[in-house]
Amino acid sequence: MTEMKTMKPEEVTKGETPSKLIPCDRKRALVVDDEKAITLVFRDSIEHVLPGLAVDSAENGQVALEAFSKGHHAVLIMDLSMPVMDGQRAYQEIEKVCRERNWEMPSVLFCTGYAPPGSLSRILNRPMHGLLLKPISGLDVARAVQSRLRR
Repeated sequence: MTEMKTMKPEEVTKGETPSKLIPCDRKRALVVDDEKAITLVFRDSIEHVLPGLAVDSAENGQVALEAFSKGHHAVLIMDLSMPVMDGQRAYQEIEKVCRERNWEMPSVLFCTGYAPPGSLSRILNRPMHGLLLKPISGLDVARAVQSRLRR
């Protein structure tokens, strides 16, 4: 009888299909916005509605990518227009991290006060993601996060 070996994500080579994705941390969310006031309102609202959820924040997509790489958050609320790295580019980089590490992709709620680019429709066609239009209340953001955690 042969012994089955469980492969670690770093041992999976390109072309192999791992049996299971490593799940997101359902006790963590990440708010990404370059406007500190928005970040604080969203974070405080989410923590009030979902007291057991740890909410981290980042001021741009690059910082968000670094935080996500450490925390594997289940839900990201991400502004589309930010300096250094915008929300759509950060999403693409997060997808790469998830593929490389065999991680489950988090739900991403893009948040913007502008018309979203047409290229975002590919992402928004997946029901796990969503679009929130500013101005939006912190309570509505918290409810959107809560609904994504139930999936």
